[in-house]
This record gives sequence, C-alpha cells and structure tokens, in this order.
Amino acid sequence: MRRIAFLFLASILIPAALAAQSPIPPSPRRPPKGQEGRPPIPEVKGERGPAPSAPSGRRNFEVMDLFRVRRVSDPRLSADGSVVAFTVTDTDLEKNKRTSHIWISPVEQRKGESRQLTFGEGKDSQPRWNPKKNELAFVSTRSGSAQIWKISLEGGEASQVTKHSTDVDGPVWSPDGSLLAFTADTETCGEAPCDPLKKWVKDMGGDKSSAHYVDHLLYRHWDSWRDGIRTHVFTVGADGTGERDVTPGNYDSPPGQVGDENDYVFSPDSKWILYHRNPDPVEATSTNVDIYLVPVDGKEVAKNITSLNKARDLTARFSPDGKKILYRAMSKPGFEADRMSLWLYDVADGGRREVTPRLDYPVGRFEWHPDGRRIVFAAGTLGRTPLYVLDLESGKIEPLLVEGDHAQFDLSADGKTVAWAGSAMDSPAEIFVSPVDVPLERRLTALNTPVLKDVNLSKPEVVEYKGAGGEMIHGWILKPPGFNIKKRYPMLLWVHGGPQGAWMDTFHYRWNPQPFAGAGFVVFMPNIRGSETYGQKFTDEISGDWGGKAYEDLMRGVDFVVSRGFVDEHRIGAMGGSYGGFMVEYLMGKSPDRFAAFLAHAGTYNLPASYGMTEELWFPEWEFGGTPWENPAGYDKYSPHLLAKNFKKPTLVVHGELDYRVAVGNGIELFSVLQRRGIESRLLYFPDEGHWVLKPQNSKLWFETAIDWFKKYMKP
Repeated sequence: MRRIAFLFLASILIPAALAAQSPIPPSPRRPPKGQEGRPPIPEVKGERGPAPSAPSGRRNFEVMDLFRVRRVSDPRLSADGSVVAFTVTDTDLEKNKRTSHIWISPVEQRKGESRQLTFGEGKDSQPRWNPKKNELAFVSTRSGSAQIWKISLEGGEASQVTKHSTDVDGPVWSPDGSLLAFTADTETCGEAPCDPLKKWVKDMGGDKSSAHYVDHLLYRHWDSWRDGIRTHVFTVGADGTGERDVTPGNYDSPPGQVGDENDYVFSPDSKWILYHRNPDPVEATSTNVDIYLVPVDGKEVAKNITSLNKARDLTARFSPDGKKILYRAMSKPGFEADRMSLWLYDVADGGRREVTPRLDYPVGRFEWHPDGRRIVFAAGTLGRTPLYVLDLESGKIEPLLVEGDHAQFDLSADGKTVAWAGSAMDSPAEIFVSPVDVPLERRLTALNTPVLKDVNLSKPEVVEYKGAGGEMIHGWILKPPGFNIKKRYPMLLWVHGGPQGAWMDTFHYRWNPQPFAGAGFVVFMPNIRGSETYGQKFTDEISGDWGGKAYEDLMRGVDFVVSRGFVDEHRIGAMGGSYGGFMVEYLMGKSPDRFAAFLAHAGTYNLPASYGMTEELWFPEWEFGGTPWENPAGYDKYSPHLLAKNFKKPTLVVHGELDYRVAVGNGIELFSVLQRRGIESRLLYFPDEGHWVLKPQNSKLWFETAIDWFKKYMKP
C-alpha cells in the first residue's frame, strides 16, 4: 500500500546567502500563520513556462518511446576518481526482456565519449570498484544465475568470483581489497534448516506436492513466498575462495521490509562488518530494524548497537578512521514513513547523538567525506532531491548541488568529485559529474539523444494552490506538446501511492506521464497531504485520515487547474495506483459526478478485509489505529466498498495475481461490484505481476490500455 531538466532551485529553494548560524536552508518567504513548522513551498508557479509549440519534424512522445529509453543508473567512481562506471539497461520488446551492461566514462571527457565494458545476452549490473586495483566487481547472470564476476580495466576477460547455490546480490568490497560481501537466500540457518516445517512438507508430500504449510508471519513478501527462506550476508575471498555466512540464524539480514545498498559494510581495517536485522519475533508487526557489529572472522558474537531504538535504524557507515558510525534512523515504532534523520555513534563508548535535529526533509543516501568532518547527503526537498553538505562539528548544512535529482550519487575516495544519475520528468537519466568544492556540473553521457531528437516531451510546470485548511499544496502539470491556451483539454488527475510518497521531478519508468501528455491530455500530479519531502508534519497528516484532508486537497486542486481556463471540466479522469488506487475508488463513491472515467490500479477497495491479506501488518495497524477488531471504525471510515451504491462512471480496474501488498481480491471485488451494478468496466488482470507491472510487454499493454480507456470517454 505504499511505496533535469534543470530548474531554478539554487536561487529560490536554497539561497546562496545561507544564514550563517542556521543548519537548514532558510525560508525564501515567510510561511502562512500556523504553518511555521513545515518547509516552505517556493513561489514558482509556472517557472518553466507554457509548453512550447512542437518543433518541426518531431512527434509527440508515445508509449513505444518509453521502451526505447535507455535506463542509466548506479554511477560509481573509481578509487582515483578518474572513471565512472554505471549500468545501462535496454528493453527488447520482441523478446519481452531487459538486458543490462556495465559502461564506463572518463571523468575528464565530455559527453558522448562513454563506452560499453561488458557484453552478452544476460544482465550485468551493480559495478563496484576494487579499492586497491583498477578492476570492477559486478553481478552477472552470464553463468545461468546471478553471481559476482570481476573484470580488470587493464585488459582481459571477466572471471567468475562466486559460485553460490542461489542468486547473489549487492557486492561490497573490503577496504583492503581482499574480500567481497554479498547477500543471498538460504534455507540453512547455521547447522539447521531455517524452517524445519518446510523440510517436513517435502518429506511428506515429496517433490510432486506444491503445498505450503505456514505457521508464522511474515511468510510472503511483495510478490514471493518466503517460508523457510532467509537472506544472509556472506563474505568470499577476492579469488572466490573461503565463502562464509557471517549472519547465521533464523532471521533476514538485511530485513526484507527495507533495503539499501549500504545495509552491510566493512570497517576501514576490513576486520568488522556492520549489518542490519529485525530482532523482534513477529516481523509482520514490527518496523524495528537494528544495526549489528560482527567481526569478519566470526570469532565474536554480533553486537546490537542500536537496541535502545525500537524504530528503524538503517544505512550504517564507518567514519574514515573507524571511530564513529553514522546511520539513518526513525523514532516512531510501527511507522514506516517517519522522519529519517542522521545519527552518530561512538564505537569506543557507545554514545550517540542526532546530527540533523532541525532538518525536516527525509535523508536519503549519504557518504562520509574523507576528511571525517563532513557528510555529503541527498534529501528529498519539495519534490526534488538536492545534495547537501553537513559539517558535523557545527551542525551547519549547506547546499552542494540543488538543481535536479541526485538520489543516485557517488563521492570519490578523495572527496573531490561527485557523480550522479540525473533525470527529470522531461529528461531520461544520464550521468553527470561535478567538483565538490566548486560545484560545476557536467554531463558525461548522452545515451538517450537518439530518442529525444525524435520526440517532443512535455515540460512540467510547477503549481501551488491552497488545499484543506489553507495549507499550500505543491504539484506538477504537464501539458500536451504544442499546447494552445485557447483550447480546452481533457485532464487526468494522477494520485500517487504511499500514501507517504510524492511525485518527484524524475523520469519514472512505471508511472510516466509523458505518453498521456503526448496523447493529448493535461496531466495534473499534486503532492497532497501525506506526501514526503514537504516536512514531517505534512507527511503525518494522512495517517488515520485517508479520505479527509487529502481528498479535499485533490478536489481543490482540480478546481484550481480548471479555473486556469484550459481544461474542459466535463472531461476529467482520475487514475492512481496503490494508495492512489484507493483514492480513485474513494472518488468513485464520494464525487462520481466530477469525473468522466476512472482507473484504479492495485487499490485497497475493502479496508477491513485487506488487513488480513497484506503482509506488513504494521502498516494498516498504524494507519487505521489498530486491528479491525480493535478499531473497526478506523477501517470503515473511508473504505471505498461502503460507497459502492454511488458508483456510476466507467472504470478500468488493474491488478496482479502476485500482489501480496494489496491482495488481488481487492481488484476482483471492485470489478464484480461494478459489473453487478451494470457500470461499464473492465478488469486488466496480470497473472504474472505483483504490485507493479514490470515485464516489458505487460507494461506496454498497461500504458496502451490506460490511454485507450481515457480516450474513449474523454476524447482528446
């Protein structure tokens, strides 16, 4: 149920004249009375201006163009900072698959001079530089399963490092270059099976039985069954010898509920490993994740260094001298969208302190600067992801790179260079670099130029309007290319998932508005109550109030866009997935006459029934104030199934059989009700998809079906 083209942020979001004593960016304007506790929304209405007329010879962006886009990701700087390695993923619609390969680009070269390093029909991804050699470790499926391989940039063929019995993931080098850590699934937790019951089932039913016996929670997650299977951290020598499970036991490390590339790291002397796990007996009802410290040789028992905090502790990283550990943490047990802040732990005395107490933005990826005094980190901020620098001694936070999306970044070992995969709603990701001390960004790759030269992409316009209680709501509007202010266009209201999520200025591969704008629709994407990157108070206000202020924020947003004069108020559709699907279903019963058609993807239709069908039970228990038998009113208050008598407009329902987050019964029940009531409706059912539609042909069908559905009832 949840979860660049470059703008003006440097001059408005975080002014260069940062207040000397303030550890957070100052407000560019005084917030309205009563809203002083949340970050301000800059006055940026339409800063990109109206969509330009379509350039001669170009056509509008279409669904097929999404699959021409090359997915550029995961940049990694070499030890000397001279080369960036990254992953490029391509889609083959005919074969219905994606392939990925490792590419490299010299930092000092200009865009377009990158080259492909690995080849083949499989998937090569996650490039990681050996700290001591000019070689890369990466994960490849070329042997038939996902294993770690390595390749020298001095020449020669790639060689296989791991030969684990199951797929491996997440290679991490030890600082001395002698070891690699990775994760893999296992059915053996030490000397015994992780789940003896699973072995008993096999013994009783033989290999011909497909049955599952389950006697515990959490037994399935997202789209896969987890009974009798655990994820552990392993180490292996750089030469492929000496593989060892360093986190034995009947638990997942890292936990399946969370994931981060730094969930396990070595100490600077390569003798210790930090990793994460949930120590609570029932994982399905607990968001508690702790950080453990264990010696690589396994001669000591792992030590829990964050046991005092019963909420999430994540992403632990040693300081360059090994004396401190920096990590991200939440403070509210049972809540997965709490404020994520940075904490510092002293290895010698166990003392800890929060180092970002006044930062109200969620901290994402971070890196220690090699001087040990500064931290470079990304933080979602008003729908974008700038980079900041934190001085640990003073607590002062200054902007580093504020224009664009920096969620995927890497800092060179010498602290002089930062690289990132930057994208925007109207610009697929490419690799960029910049010096750290004198920020001056430079694009290294132009892999998507062949696509962009053929098409017109809609430039997002930033809008701001008053929502429930006068709260200022921030959002995006994408207009059809060749937009004519004298015309009246059909509009699609898009509601994001989460509900603690946000529409970010990034090029999304699943929920991409460009094909809809290219088809002639105005796309309105508001970040309503509950959205992240607008301050924790704003995020918190959705819990227990799914159809309250958030609903009013949406409806006021629709009125705001209509008032601008270019939308036909009789041709407005609503669509969304996960929480967005719930909200679409709620709109179907609450305001059916305001919309011409609906699309509900993986929406929670029956809130009381959905409680027992989802896997992470802490989520509904937090959002609705307990279990359905403890607080039935909390589940009934906004449940769409109680509004079914009001449904009347054409509705497309989308759901996947393997969706264990929002079980497929929600979509089936909704479709049955629509059909029973004689309402024009269609069920788009995917037997091989989970919460998201990922397979290329399925994704293509999703976009085409959605666009055709709204064209039928809204006629752009």
